[in-house]
Amino acid sequence: MTYDVVERPPMNVPAPGETHVWSAVLSAPASALAYCAGLLSPDEAARAARFYFAADRERFTLARGLLRLLLGTYLGADPRPITFSYSTAGKPSIEQPFAGLPLRFNLAHSGGRAVYALARGPAVGIDIERLRDGVDCDDLARRFFAPGEDEALARLPARPRRRAFFETWTRKEALLKATGGGIAAGLDRLAIGRGPGPRLVIERCALPGVDPLAWSLVDLSIARGFVAALAVESPAVKVVRRSWRW
Repeated sequence: MTYDVVERPPMNVPAPGETHVWSAVLSAPASALAYCAGLLSPDEAARAARFYFAADRERFTLARGLLRLLLGTYLGADPRPITFSYSTAGKPSIEQPFAGLPLRFNLAHSGGRAVYALARGPAVGIDIERLRDGVDCDDLARRFFAPGEDEALARLPARPRRRAFFETWTRKEALLKATGGGIAAGLDRLAIGRGPGPRLVIERCALPGVDPLAWSLVDLSIARGFVAALAVESPAVKVVRRSWRW
């Protein structure tokens, strides 16, 4: 597995072997929010309206609107007619009018930050988590992580333990999202270790049909106070990183 990071403007479609990772702050001027709201499909607009707090509605609207903007840019098309199909775990994929194209994508957001992964061909999954207090990391690790992972976390001091917990969670969720099963497929069915640099190693995997050697899994540096991870169904990946500015 190889890992490389380059910085350059995006192409219409990622080159073979590349995964484009975009990050964005989910806070924008009123004009940008209104524009994104105008891009949403009726079902997306209905989902946004169900959020009780205005901040959550705005973040959802910006996150989904930006997804459509990015897809429209890569496809060279109006983003509004794009429709999605969803896996049983809720993973979206492009349905119409571009269902035959090999553009694959995934998105995640947490604490006012969003990340997007786009690739031509291989399945991709991405996750981000804000490093926040008030989370019982020890209890969650005992309940959901693979045997031994909770004990390894418990041996760390409090602050490093919190970061290690969220890093472990994002790595697992990125891979589970990429495979289409989501966290319902079982965080405890994976054990992931650190390789050199940002590279990660899938040490144990009990997911049906998933060959650990066929995947690349890397940590992403997005912003202070956040951890993120990317999974790509390819033994080698070049990550092209870009930041969205409203």
